[in-house]
Amino acid sequence: MKTNVKFLVMAGIFLMSCMAMLAQNRVHRAVRQEVEKTPVRRLKEKTLQEVLIYANGQPKTRKEVEAALDNYSISYVLDAQGQKPCYFYQARCEKGWFSGMTSEWGSQWMLVDEAAGKVYKLKPAEKTGELHPYDPMFAYRGLSPLQHIFFHETMEHMNDDDFKKTGSDTIAGRPATIYTILLYDAVATYWIDNQYGFSLKYTQTGANPMHVEVTEFKAGGVTLADMVDLSEYHITKVSDK
Repeated sequence: MKTNVKFLVMAGIFLMSCMAMLAQNRVHRAVRQEVEKTPVRRLKEKTLQEVLIYANGQPKTRKEVEAALDNYSISYVLDAQGQKPCYFYQARCEKGWFSGMTSEWGSQWMLVDEAAGKVYKLKPAEKTGELHPYDPMFAYRGLSPLQHIFFHETMEHMNDDDFKKTGSDTIAGRPATIYTILLYDAVATYWIDNQYGFSLKYTQTGANPMHVEVTEFKAGGVTLADMVDLSEYHITKVSDK
């Protein structure tokens, strides 16, 4: 009798796995059919991946978002208790990337032109900068500098049973799904981007209140010229030592 029960359980698990695989295959076929309808005959595999990764309001990990974004620009502000607001900006295209932060202590901006082998370290307040030769240490680091838009992952809230959907909203012109979780002495609320799954907005109440909010986001069509206007800067060339 025990053997029969064990067999039935294993058979049930196998059947459920097969049904899940069939359902996934149907989704992939449907997506491919939609992609094949486009007038462009040679679509990159990335196009299919971007369609499949559509988050539908579900929070995603940093690695999942990085896999879907290779051309983008994003700006957000961090407002924490006892500190003046900090402003973050990062962008990437096929030729290079840009990263910048502005706080009460000043600004740190860097433009990396990988295609031309140039690195610009800029001081926006003074409109001056240094031109350095490219070095592998300046290689694109992904979205890791933008840690605040992935608090739902780093704080391990996205997999918590108390992480609940509580509504919907629009942040920076983008549809978002709201999630809320009760902490020990505070309430944390996330506005998750419906398409890519990162946090468009994050608020935390309690003894250490915090507010993070994306002010601008663009996916696709970003160029190096969009990131910063170098013609506004007096650039000094620094020789490689």
